[in-house]
Amino acid sequence: MPLLFLLLLLFSPSTAHADPPGSWGGLFSRHGSAGVWIPENGALTVEAALSFSSDSEFSYLGTNKGLFRRKGAGEWVKLEHVPGSMPFSLLPAGNDLYIATEEGVSLSSDRGNSWTLLREGIFFSLVSDGKRVAAGGKDGVFITGDRGRTWIPAKGIPPGDVRSMASGPNGIYAVLSGSLYQSTDGYEFSRVEINREKKLQAYCVYYSTPVKKLYLATDEGLMTSEYGTNWTRTRKHKDIYYFSPVISMAVNPLNPGIIHIASEDAFIVSRDGGENWEADAEGLPSHRPVNLVVFPDAVTDKVYALSSTMPYQFITEQAMKRIDTKKVLVMTAGFIGALVIVAAVSFKFVKKHYKRGE
Repeated sequence: MPLLFLLLLLFSPSTAHADPPGSWGGLFSRHGSAGVWIPENGALTVEAALSFSSDSEFSYLGTNKGLFRRKGAGEWVKLEHVPGSMPFSLLPAGNDLYIATEEGVSLSSDRGNSWTLLREGIFFSLVSDGKRVAAGGKDGVFITGDRGRTWIPAKGIPPGDVRSMASGPNGIYAVLSGSLYQSTDGYEFSRVEINREKKLQAYCVYYSTPVKKLYLATDEGLMTSEYGTNWTRTRKHKDIYYFSPVISMAVNPLNPGIIHIASEDAFIVSRDGGENWEADAEGLPSHRPVNLVVFPDAVTDKVYALSSTMPYQFITEQAMKRIDTKKVLVMTAGFIGALVIVAAVSFKFVKKHYKRGE
């Protein structure tokens, strides 16, 4: 009886701690650095929001249920025929829209109405330096300079899981296995030394175009640099503000002192350039991790937060397991098909010779 009471207490809904609309995960927005986050899901219910982008006409939202599009403040409409079901990254480039999913990198030139799969694989991040598009994923970084017709594996960066990338004044940056890599020509990477005295664990890299500065989240706080060299810690105090693994960050384009960080176990904000940090979850669903924080427009201070019902690491791992399972099923189906063909040929052969022997 006490166990039953405890279970009812834990899992029964409570009006005193009720979550706001969109508590299943989704898109939230706010103007400025303070105030309540406002849900923008509308009638859309998703377990995880993964990516967000906008152009002059539409907004795009990648979720665990696929890619959605809306015009203005209208309702979200699911886009069909998108390769993959997990849009981890969206990259607008002129009239083009690139998408990275668990099935590969795809391109749409008509605002999401039709898609072309450019490169197969599991990809999590996309950036562009204006000349090339770089895609980071399970097997490292791949570069294209011809809108995806050909892809070149990046040199100098070992194969591995790349989930954070940025394009800055001195090339393209990527985080792999706790290290930061830089490419000045868009194709060949080299490891960046952040701290000569001690190796720091790099989590996430970000470039703010209005501020013209690189930001790097590490296990010992936030670092900044103008050209990828001479990194300095934002926190001037002698004590260190330790971060849990950071998934995403964004800097207010109108007020660079406001920095948002989404980590594996917290969503925090600094209003003094990284000196001090505090929780920033008012209006967000309780106990729901934030996967992404983004300022899509460099001329306003409207910021978006994307939340989910499960950790981002778990989502990506499930996507990889799904692809592995799919490959096994395809291979199994092919093997069974081959056995059927062999059996049919053998049956005809046996039948033919059996008749001859009669």
